[in-house]
Amino acid sequence: MTSVVRPINKNFKRKVAFALILFLLPTFPVGADDSLCPGSDAPPPLVLDVDMGQVKTALGALHDTQGRGVWKNSAETDAALEDVFKSTPRKTKLEQFFQLLYLIQKQVNDSALPVVVEPPQIIDVLLV
Repeated sequence: MTSVVRPINKNFKRKVAFALILFLLPTFPVGADDSLCPGSDAPPPLVLDVDMGQVKTALGALHDTQGRGVWKNSAETDAALEDVFKSTPRKTKLEQFFQLLYLIQKQVNDSALPVVVEPPQIIDVLLV
């Protein structure tokens, strides 16, 4: 019994070559010159310490557009604030901001959502 070797179809060769190019293309650093992207190797900005008393005061004064208070001080919220602002490794200001928004949202009943806060009160919270 003799085996017959069939030639590989040209269309199949093209598809395989195309697939290999697509697979290997992202592995080549085309145009990845660090000098074109200044600051890409710079460390993140320093996160300054926060005065927790000022944060709590600013949050306590925060009201929505309908005059409802959106923050209630308690031992649980104090622990959550400590986690946001005093954690290790330190969180960036952006991470702190979004986690603080999440904590504020947790304080509000679902029936009172959405909560709309306006300057200057929210700015006082952000600048602490």
